Amino acid sequence: MKTGIKQLVFVASLLILVPACFVGVTYRQTLKGIYEGTLSRWPEEAYRGKPLEELQKDLGLSLEWCGPFEGPTGLILKPDQRVMRFDKGKPFPYFHVGTAQNAGYVVIQTSTNGDIVVEILRTCDIDSP
Repeated sequence: MKTGIKQLVFVASLLILVPACFVGVTYRQTLKGIYEGTLSRWPEEAYRGKPLEELQKDLGLSLEWCGPFEGPTGLILKPDQRVMRFDKGKPFPYFHVGTAQNAGYVVIQTSTNGDIVVEILRTCDIDSP
């Protein structure tokens, strides 16, 4: 009786571990890119409430101006705010569908003291063929 239960547990664990290892090896770069974009800590987030020049100087970010910002975040910009975009890391394959690029949006508020970083938004841009 005990041998049958041990064999059942062994077979069940193999049925779970073998496909999980196969998926991990096959989609390693995709899983790494998704982890870096969603779960890992971004150093840019430490600059909330600090001047924009400090963020650019310390991290060497090249920011691109974005036009009207309408995203799935529901963020409504105030009249004295604007959004700039930066790429995070390198493009990575996305589940054999295309390539993806982690990107961040910096919400900047213009004040008398200069431009202040209000928020850092994370996104993942997927480019499918």
